[in-house]
Amino acid sequence: MRAFARLLDGPSETAVEVGWTGKDGSERSGQFRRYWQQRELQLRVRKVKGQYAVVEMDAFTNLTAANFANYLNDKLKGIRGVIVDLRANGGGDAEAMADVASAFLGAGFSLGQFTDRSGVSFTISTRSRSPLLPERIPQTELPLIVLTSERTSSAAEIFTAAMKTAKRATIIGSETCGCVLAIRTRHELPDGGLLDISELDYQTATGDRLEGHGQKPDETIALERSDLYSGRDRALESAISKLARLRSEQH
Repeated sequence: MRAFARLLDGPSETAVEVGWTGKDGSERSGQFRRYWQQRELQLRVRKVKGQYAVVEMDAFTNLTAANFANYLNDKLKGIRGVIVDLRANGGGDAEAMADVASAFLGAGFSLGQFTDRSGVSFTISTRSRSPLLPERIPQTELPLIVLTSERTSSAAEIFTAAMKTAKRATIIGSETCGCVLAIRTRHELPDGGLLDISELDYQTATGDRLEGHGQKPDETIALERSDLYSGRDRALESAISKLARLRSEQH
């Protein structure tokens, strides 16, 4: 993905010529115009099979954590399992991530610790109340599946590691990025730009360093070219099948 981005990167309103081989083997080409698009970080929730909730989180922010809490409070009726899709989640705010994790783990579960360049450390844990939310964090004991990919990074990897350590969820997809250094302060530059510098390292509650070490899923399902052609999501299909098996075993 990074190599592809480097090939296509360039100033907005300029064009790039691209050639490619189609799935039928034919050679094609086209000119594409570049433009700037600001990504909107959202939380999307949908039901599948009428009884499972798929929660897609682009990032952990105060807004997505609040929206997730509202969803748990208002729309869990009839839901038999939850699939949290972090495949496009590049991280975000650690406090917001802790709030979402608290809904599945309850209060008092250690999520690990950050350490700055001078050696000063501080821990993060799940909790029953959050300064970001007006009410107590809602709780759910519903079966949980977490979907990951190479794009799952930072706070999303901490969330995944916590669910794995607690044996609270099954992880399905591909290995995560291994990109878990944190930024404490954004530095303003004289020309108006902003400089982000990694100032905090992270270790799990069991002492494992995640930077450079991606989280391996319990079930590896890599995205393949044929999936893109057919529009098939095999990781999501596997998650739904596993929740259905869990439900049948409970009965």
